[in-house]
Amino acid sequence: MRVMRCIALVLSLSGWAGAAGNIWQGGSQNGPTDWEVPANWSARKVPAAGDGADVLIPSGLDDYPALTQDAAVGGSLRIAAGASLILHGHNLAVGASARDSPDGPDTVWTPKTPYGLVIEKDGLLDASQDEPTLAIGLGGLVNEGTASGSPIVRLAGVFHGFVLRLGDLKPAALHLAHSPYPYPVHLADKATVAGNVELAGGELIVGKDAALAIEGDLVFRGKSGPACLTPHGAVRLLGDLRSEGSARVLGGAEGWVTLAGEKDQSIRPAGLLPPLRLEKPGGKVMLAGDLHCAGLFIAPGNSLRLAAGQRLLLGTTAPEWRTDPADKNIVKTWHPHRSCRDLVNQGALVGSPAVPFTLYAHVGGKPYAVSGLYSFARKAAEPKEGEPAQPTAGLHAGDLSLNRPDSRLAIRAGELFLDGQPAPRAKKADELDAALEGGEKARLTDLKLTLLPPPKADTSKLANAAPFVKAIRPSPSAGPSVWQALDGSEATMASFRTGVGLAGSYELVFPRPMAVSLVRFLQGPLFAFRGVVCADTTGAGSCGTILAAWTDGAPNAWCELAFPPVAVHRLKLRALEGQRGWEQSFPQLVELEAYGPKESVAGLQKALPLRAAEPVPKDARRFTPGPPVRVERPAPPPEDRITKCITADLWMLGIHLESPPPKPLAEFEPCLKAVHDIQALGADGVLLFVEAEMSAFWPSAHFRWHTKDKDAPPPDRDLLKELTDTLHAHGLKLYVIFLGRFMETYIGPKDRDGWQLLMEEVAARGIDGISLCHDEAFYGLDKPEGKTRSKDDPVRLAFQQRFGPGADLPESIWQDTVDYKRWTLYCYEQLAARFRRYRDAVRKVNPKCETFAIIGSHAVSSNNRMTYCLAYDVIGHLADLDYLGTDYQEAETRVWAASARNRRAAMEIFVPPSAREGIQAALQGARLLAWYRYNYIDIQKSADHRRRELAFLAALERWGVTRARTPRALAVLASRASEDWWDNDHGTNWLGSNPVAKQGFWTARLVNQFLNAHGYPHDLYYLDQPESLKEIGQYKVLFLPFPYSASKAAAEALEKAHAAGARLLIAQRLGEVDEVGANHDRPILSGLIRKGRDDGSVVYLPRNFIEWETEPAFAAEFAQALDDVLGEAKPLLLHKHGCNVEAYLAESGPREKFLTLINWQDAEADIEVGLPLPEGAYRILTLAASAPADECRGLLDGKELFSAADLRRFAVKLAGGDARFICVQATE
Repeated sequence: MRVMRCIALVLSLSGWAGAAGNIWQGGSQNGPTDWEVPANWSARKVPAAGDGADVLIPSGLDDYPALTQDAAVGGSLRIAAGASLILHGHNLAVGASARDSPDGPDTVWTPKTPYGLVIEKDGLLDASQDEPTLAIGLGGLVNEGTASGSPIVRLAGVFHGFVLRLGDLKPAALHLAHSPYPYPVHLADKATVAGNVELAGGELIVGKDAALAIEGDLVFRGKSGPACLTPHGAVRLLGDLRSEGSARVLGGAEGWVTLAGEKDQSIRPAGLLPPLRLEKPGGKVMLAGDLHCAGLFIAPGNSLRLAAGQRLLLGTTAPEWRTDPADKNIVKTWHPHRSCRDLVNQGALVGSPAVPFTLYAHVGGKPYAVSGLYSFARKAAEPKEGEPAQPTAGLHAGDLSLNRPDSRLAIRAGELFLDGQPAPRAKKADELDAALEGGEKARLTDLKLTLLPPPKADTSKLANAAPFVKAIRPSPSAGPSVWQALDGSEATMASFRTGVGLAGSYELVFPRPMAVSLVRFLQGPLFAFRGVVCADTTGAGSCGTILAAWTDGAPNAWCELAFPPVAVHRLKLRALEGQRGWEQSFPQLVELEAYGPKESVAGLQKALPLRAAEPVPKDARRFTPGPPVRVERPAPPPEDRITKCITADLWMLGIHLESPPPKPLAEFEPCLKAVHDIQALGADGVLLFVEAEMSAFWPSAHFRWHTKDKDAPPPDRDLLKELTDTLHAHGLKLYVIFLGRFMETYIGPKDRDGWQLLMEEVAARGIDGISLCHDEAFYGLDKPEGKTRSKDDPVRLAFQQRFGPGADLPESIWQDTVDYKRWTLYCYEQLAARFRRYRDAVRKVNPKCETFAIIGSHAVSSNNRMTYCLAYDVIGHLADLDYLGTDYQEAETRVWAASARNRRAAMEIFVPPSAREGIQAALQGARLLAWYRYNYIDIQKSADHRRRELAFLAALERWGVTRARTPRALAVLASRASEDWWDNDHGTNWLGSNPVAKQGFWTARLVNQFLNAHGYPHDLYYLDQPESLKEIGQYKVLFLPFPYSASKAAAEALEKAHAAGARLLIAQRLGEVDEVGANHDRPILSGLIRKGRDDGSVVYLPRNFIEWETEPAFAAEFAQALDDVLGEAKPLLLHKHGCNVEAYLAESGPREKFLTLINWQDAEADIEVGLPLPEGAYRILTLAASAPADECRGLLDGKELFSAADLRRFAVKLAGGDARFICVQATE
């Protein structure tokens, strides 16, 4: 029997998804079934509320536990098949030590994470004695076995969700505990509660395929809320409905709460009730007070009478949001929506004599109330004995709704309409007594539309403490813009860096504990309609206490959250759901305010960036555009051109493979229309992105033609060649990129590389360029399998040939070993070799076909290179493609240019109503640009923006900007190995986001953005590519932001540049490891730092940039450090005066400079710039992206000619959202 018990225990453990910290064994001589005997447990201790351990009651035992007193389990409790637990009337708490908080892990029940109380099939929970309480603190209650008795079920939720699958369990009551946040509780099947359902908090969501029967009362407990019931499936209530004020509605309910009792039922409303349906077989519904709900359905034969003074209130003034199911955009847009079901009256709604009503709505960003009197009486046929009266008027004649397609009432442009006409203010009172004809609609009188003032808290005794914080920590990074959320100006905005499209947060760190009772914030276009405000109330550093929640956020609107005063060390605004951007997190914050008592805030010094920016001095020398000028310039050579494409799929060109075009494409009007549209934008070509129809559209023996008959031979028609020739005939190029799933159509030999065959077949059609990887390509590290490969395995031999005989394959991935890092680098290089093989294959069949790669942008969002095997510098230098890039990372284009051997980047960008993003990418090195995509240009209404943007880029080509070089003042030496090995050495696995491990990665992004935004022209190189370091001796200053890894070859290149006169700025790390992550005997850069310390030629900054960036003085201190090391070599002065502007500088020589300024704010920017130039006379030529055809002279204080001294500092105004090009030329 003992052997069988052990086998059963092992089998039950094998199905346990979580770690069972304490397993019931039973059989103790002191009480074989006594829960309270330590010897009955594998941990030799009784489960306790504070231990956090999961508990398993396994199969196959002789003795199963029974409670002798109330018990608690710190973690989850699982009753396995064949196992049992008897409560004997005692209470049981599961998840009693769960610290459910926004900063903690998600604890909702799933099949893979079965948190909470889980009763397996054939498991038994015996709660038949008395009425015990089951208190669940995490996960849920999932009963797939048997539960006898009727316990009270209480969910102690805070933030994370719960799942209820009650099976045969019929609780005596169901309680949801209070929390400031409406934590979701999903009822996933049919359930019956024998008594009351009491909601003091949370959101009880009844699934569409679920049902809830409440035999007692439905009670919304407490006055403050939020307590929500969202019925998508059926909810039947046999008792009364009571709300003490906590009831709220989150919208979107597809079902009703049906009052279905045979006896009288009462409604005692307060707050906002869920949609209610009156469908009673007998008895009356009695109402106490006004009825405010999210919809009212009165079924035939039912009635509701409102006494004098009682009102019917429907809907909410809070903004509500939903996405359009027909929205095909990758990033869905949330649209305003009114979820209230309003009044569906198929029975009788009676007032005295009419029913006063108010319909609430949020329209056009404003809250409205529509009030009036409602009157409707049906003619009814004489009923048969014992049957309810049946209406003869139309079922919907008595309905009352607002702003629905069939609504009689509508708000348009701030005016109320009734039946399509401006609503009358009143009718005569005696009209209310007139008889209604059959089918006649309800009478609506005394109609009034009121614009409601937004709620505003009393701040007379409070002061905003946010400007006095010690630091502000956004997640993900928002860069220097984060301080714009605290600057008191609605003209500026904090916005997360691109690359992560998730919900973000902003954390305020106060210099001392601050009593806070009110938080206000104003969101930008990327907004969160749901989120929480949480705090660190202990000083432990974690914001685990929820203070308030919002479910009604809106763009460009203030949100106020008041709560009882609480002393906080940190305060975090955390978004949960909302409108994200294209590879950009939400929300954007225009302003964030946190209020405490005035006396507590008094005396604090305002943070440095929040002091009012000084305006441009009135006596500053002022630049203005002057008279128009036309300077003839030769067409740029091909190597200086920016190839500008519009991304399109076949169907956008009128090509549908199920029914191919009836004419040659050169004569096919839909195709020609698209071609002419793209030409009119000023584009050079089309990037054909095959997304919709996965099929060969050329004769192919290796890829299936689009047909329902898989064995049908391919037709002779070559649509790809036709498209190529058609575009060429109109002076346009054709570049091609595929989705990865195109390989599902591969029918060629299994021993051939299908992707290479695809590249060869497509290139042979005469196209101009092809992506060697699929769109947003991700790969992955191969498993090394060091244990199982033989000694003469080709992979093992190749690995040892690359790294030496002492190297050996690691056993698995995600190891913190040098051999694992070698394996990572080996995989990087193998992928690059594959790209090079594809490149050679393409060039063999079409020597003129350019090659590029659009690598998955998520690999640059949070350093997931080791997950996706995407080391862009390795690909760029070993594969040597014509262009290397990604999508939607235009602010990081310089990274891709530096990664490419030829320093030519590719970038696919979105098509917003802005003409700046493509300019930014081009100025950072993009020479292949594609705007995604043709049909989105119309959706975004951005055709004019594209025309101006492409014309501006064409002008930069003509002026020679693409041929010019960055001043040789500053070179940044990044290091992919530093980012990766630091990440690996600090515990990140898979898609981890450990901020400590990501320090190197985020430093690189921080530095790039800072230098652009603060006027430091620079070039970027990789320390990991020693052959590219031959050029660094030209620069006055070399900046190494995070050199954790540095090879001997890199160190020698730095020594050589230093000996030749270059100054070095080294930050954070000292070259502790080499190129494969092996420790140097001593940090390889330490000697260089010591050598240059005395004469100041090498400066070391030890500060952690990620921490430093959150502090108020960061921008000023970092800029000063750069200025100190640059000295007179600084090539550009940029004084932004609080404006959000980027500056890019290039030069063809010391006397010709090309300055481009980009204004990233919608408001006008007034800034100062300056250029140190050799003595002489100069002139300025200029143009703006808002009018790229209008080249003109530039004037300084009205003069066309000026000296070098005049150009050392002058003021420039930039229109909102504009970019301006300024060319300074010597007149001699």
